Amino acid sequence: MPEQLVSFANTFGGSEVSWRSPADGSGRPACTGGVNFLPVEEIYADWEGSVYFGFPEESPRLRQFKPVDYCQPEAFVGLYHDEEKSPALYYYAPGEGQNPYPLHLDLEGYVQLLPYTLGYEHWQLALLELLPDDGRNPAHRLESVTPALRRDLSAWYPEFDYEAFVARYHELKRS
Repeated sequence: MPEQLVSFANTFGGSEVSWRSPADGSGRPACTGGVNFLPVEEIYADWEGSVYFGFPEESPRLRQFKPVDYCQPEAFVGLYHDEEKSPALYYYAPGEGQNPYPLHLDLEGYVQLLPYTLGYEHWQLALLELLPDDGRNPAHRLESVTPALRRDLSAWYPEFDYEAFVARYHELKRS
C-alpha cells in the first residue's frame, strides 16, 4: 500500500459525513454533499460489480482500482493498487463506460481541498473542468457543475472563495 494511504486510513478511514441544505424558506438553493472515506479493509475488498464487471473488453488494470472516497452512489474517487504504489487519485463513474480519470491530486491534496467545498456533490468534476478536454475527461461530457457549485456554496457558505479553491488546486496539482 502507498505509505500515504496507510497514514490516511489510520486518520480518516471509516469516516462518513453527508449533509443536505435545510429547507429554511430563505430562498437559498437546495444542495447536498458529503464524504465517505472507506476503511482500509473496504478499500481492498473485491469490487467486482461496482468498479469492474468482468466484461472481456474491460481493462485488466481496472481490477486494481480501489475506491477511497465513495462520495456519491454513482461515482467515487480512488487509486490503483498495483506495482507502482502511486498515491495518485482518480475520479470514476462506472456507469459512464469510461476508465477512471486522473484528478492530478494525491490523498493529502484531496483532503486539503475538502474544506473549500465541504464535499459538495460532484465537486471533483469542478476540478476536472479546469483541465483541458482531451476527449476522455468526464467533466467535458457532462453539464458543468461549476456554476451550481459557485452559486450554492456562496449562498450557504459566504466564506466560499472559488478563486482561492482554484488557486489551491493548482498549487496541489501533481503532473
